[in-house]
Amino acid sequence: MKMLERDDEFALLRGLLAECRKGLGSATTITGAVASGKTELLHAFSAEVAGGGVPVLSALASSAERTLPLGVVGQLFNHASLPKSRRDHMARLFTAMQRGSGPPDQWTVNERARVMNVLWSELLLLAERGPMLITVDDVHYADAFSMRCLLYFIHRLRDAPVLMLLTKRERPQRVHPLIDADLLRLRHCHLVKLGPLGVPSVAALAAGHVPADEIDRFAGDCHEVSGGNPLLIHALLDDRRAAPAGAAGHLVVGQAYRHAVLATVHRGGRTELRVARGLAVLGDLRAPGLLEELLRVDTMAVEQAVAGLVAAGVLAHGGFRHPAGRSAVLGDMDLSHRAELRSRLARLRRGRGGKARAGSPAAGHGRGRHTAPRNAGPGATDPGAEPGGAELSGAERRVAALAAEGLMNREIAERLAITVSTVEQHLTKIYRKLEIDGRAGLAKAFAAHSDLVPGGDRPEPVVGSGPVWPPAGWAQTGLASSHTGG
Repeated sequence: MKMLERDDEFALLRGLLAECRKGLGSATTITGAVASGKTELLHAFSAEVAGGGVPVLSALASSAERTLPLGVVGQLFNHASLPKSRRDHMARLFTAMQRGSGPPDQWTVNERARVMNVLWSELLLLAERGPMLITVDDVHYADAFSMRCLLYFIHRLRDAPVLMLLTKRERPQRVHPLIDADLLRLRHCHLVKLGPLGVPSVAALAAGHVPADEIDRFAGDCHEVSGGNPLLIHALLDDRRAAPAGAAGHLVVGQAYRHAVLATVHRGGRTELRVARGLAVLGDLRAPGLLEELLRVDTMAVEQAVAGLVAAGVLAHGGFRHPAGRSAVLGDMDLSHRAELRSRLARLRRGRGGKARAGSPAAGHGRGRHTAPRNAGPGATDPGAEPGGAELSGAERRVAALAAEGLMNREIAERLAITVSTVEQHLTKIYRKLEIDGRAGLAKAFAAHSDLVPGGDRPEPVVGSGPVWPPAGWAQTGLASSHTGG
C-alpha cells in the first residue's frame, strides 16, 4: 500500500535509528484502530532499514498462539536472517531451559529472571557488530512470558544499539497493564498514534483511477463511507476499478468493501464481532440498553466495542456507515444465530410494553406525534401519519428525498445550498421521526410511501449502473432491501 500522511512517523523512526547507531537504544509502540496502517508502517520502515544493511529480527503475535510459552521470543531468536549456527544454538538453549525447570508457567521468580538475563545476553551478542532492529507486530497478543521478556529487554535498551518497534491495537477506554502502564514512564520509550486518512489522501490514492474532474467528489464520498480507514479506502478503490465504464466518478460499493468490513470486524476481536452482529440485527443504537440486553453483555463492554468500531470506520452516528457494511455482517452470521437474535429482539421489544423504540418521538417525546382515535382498535394509527408516527418538516422532506435517491451528505448540501452539518442534523431528526435504521430504511420508506415526497421536490436520480454508489433507483436495489430487517 502507498503510505500517506505518515511523514512525521517516518521522521521520528529515522531519528531513533540514528540514535541507535550511536549506541542509544529505544522502543516505540505504534498504536491505532484496526486496519489503520500499523503493520504497513512497520513493514515499510523495516524494509528501509534492512536495505541499509541493518539486521532486522521480527515476530508476529497472534491470538491463536498467545498461550504458547515463549512463542514470540522464540520467533525472534529463530529468525531466518540469523546464521543457522546461531539458530541451532538458541534452539538448544530453549530446550535446556524447559528441560531444567519445566514450562515457563511453572518457573520460580528467580528462574524467570535468570532466563530473561540469558536471553538479553544473547541479544547483545547479536548486536555486537552494529545496530539492530527488533519488531513485534500485534504485541497485545504476545504470550505472557514473551511479554515479560520484551519488557525486560526494553528496560535495558537505552545503553544498547537496539531499536525495538511494537504495534498494538488501540483499545478505546482500555489500558494494557504492561505495555501502556509500564513503557510510557520510560524516557527512551515513545508512542506513535495513527489516525484515519484525510480526504486529500483519498484523492491522492484515487489519482489515475478516477477522472481528474471527478476526484474531489469521489474522495469526499469515499471518505464518508470509509471513515478514513486505509483498508476500506483501498477496498472501495478496488470496487471502483471493477465497476462498469460508465461509473465515472461515482463511488462504487461492492464485494471488496463488504469483505474489508468483515475483515475489520473479525480482526477487532470477539467482543467487537459480537457487538457488530448484534447492531446489524438491531439496526441502530437509539434505544438505550437494548443492545446490551440483546447480547447479554455489560454496558462498558458494548461501549468499548462500539468505540473501537467507530475508530475503525465501520460505524458512525449510532449505526453502520453504509448499508452494505450491515448487510455484509448479517450475511456472515450463521442463520440460526441470526434467527435467535431476531427472536430475542422481538421478545425484548414486547417486554418494553410494545412501545416504539426508545428515543423516538412515538416512544413518549410527543412532538408532532400522530395518535389513533380513542375508539380505534388495537394497533390502529392515524391514516395520515407517516411511518414512525411523526410528521416531517418541508426542509426535512427535501433532505430525505435526496438521501433516499442515494445522494451523499455533501451532494445534498450543494443541491439545497445548505451546510453539511445542517444535512446531518436533518437526517438525525428524519431517522428518529420515521423510526428507521438509516439510509436503507429511508429508501424503503420512500418506495412504500410516495406521499413523503413533496410535490415537485423529488430529485432526479443519480446516473449509474451495476454496483455504482449511488445508483439510480437505489430504493429498489438488493443493497437497500436485503438483510435490513431488525
